[in-house]
Amino acid sequence: MIRAWGWGFLVLAGALAAARAGEGEADLSREIEGLKARLARLEGGERPAAGENWFERIEVGIEATGIVQGSSGAEPPHAPKGDETDATTSLELTASARLNDRDTALVWLTAGSGEGLDGAIPTLSGFNADADNDENVRLYELWYEHRFWEDRAALRVGRVDLVNPCGCNESGFDANAVANDECAQFLSPGFVNSLAIELPDGSGAGAMLWLAPHPLLDVGAAVADADVDWDEVFDNVFAILEADLKPTFRGRAGNYRVYVWINDTDHEEIADPAEDDEEGYGVGLSFDQEVSEHVTAFLRYGWQREEVYAVEHAWSFGAEVSGAVVGREDDYFGLAYGAAALGKDWEDAAEAAGGDPADEHHFELYYNATVNENLSVSMDVQWVGDPDGDDGNDDVWALGVRAQVAF
Repeated sequence: MIRAWGWGFLVLAGALAAARAGEGEADLSREIEGLKARLARLEGGERPAAGENWFERIEVGIEATGIVQGSSGAEPPHAPKGDETDATTSLELTASARLNDRDTALVWLTAGSGEGLDGAIPTLSGFNADADNDENVRLYELWYEHRFWEDRAALRVGRVDLVNPCGCNESGFDANAVANDECAQFLSPGFVNSLAIELPDGSGAGAMLWLAPHPLLDVGAAVADADVDWDEVFDNVFAILEADLKPTFRGRAGNYRVYVWINDTDHEEIADPAEDDEEGYGVGLSFDQEVSEHVTAFLRYGWQREEVYAVEHAWSFGAEVSGAVVGREDDYFGLAYGAAALGKDWEDAAEAAGGDPADEHHFELYYNATVNENLSVSMDVQWVGDPDGDDGNDDVWALGVRAQVAF
């Protein structure tokens, strides 16, 4: 978008040249050089000064993602239709406005189609975090953010998604540098965020505050409507508190996040469903660390209350590797392994119902190839052992292709 406005500046330079042809070549040259310098600053990402035009403060982004996945090994009754091939698409449109040096507003619209393999093959961890089976264009985020304390603090209020970046913090809650973006990194929801955290299902009314009291430390807190239904807002609340340490070891950057959360939506006790007003809560960590010039490793772990959740512990680890190791500097690939460990109360209930409960294990490998500055294509392979936490279910493979266009 900046480049488009840049051409506008060059056209304006031409107009000035025609209008002032008789005023002296030296003055005209200085004006043209000034416009060129202004264009260079904009293309370099410099924030416009307060007196510039309002439209120069607006940034628009468009992302479209298409995914095709086919399964192997799925069998009834776990997967009623057996193996199948499914596709999903998603579209995101964002527009942000820098109101001044401290205030920003954003609107985010989204739409999608297709449930993907998750609509046909039940698992605890999932195959496709980008699946969005709602073709209606709808509002996803709408918020206002104010930065203060010399840009070391940011407060965001409105319709928010707590896992998105905020202000002085380069990421949201439970973030990870190499396992957090289903459109470019790992595709399984079990690697995008922890399976042992009950985040609000999407975006809703809320607020988040991030502080950076020290260059090596960020602290964040948020409160949001837990059920995201816009009816009796904050009757049920999700709250989270997180500390992010950002040390550097031998010149290699790392991020070490630790958090605690609570979701006070009414939950049933697994062992005694009559107790149906219980709270959910848990703790988690998310680490990523550069280990070499081309490799960044990650680790996630989460625990949540076994009395109300089927999954008590969730962990995952893996790495992202730069394509420079194979002569493709703009490419990257990743591999990860994780598990969803069942709580004892859930296992007891499943066994009493005649089931054969078992921890679910998940592996994923992807390669993301950059075609040009706007298009990337990924190959993705996933394997799930004891899917849906049942030892009686056959292991399932999923092979996929993902393409994303972004402007």
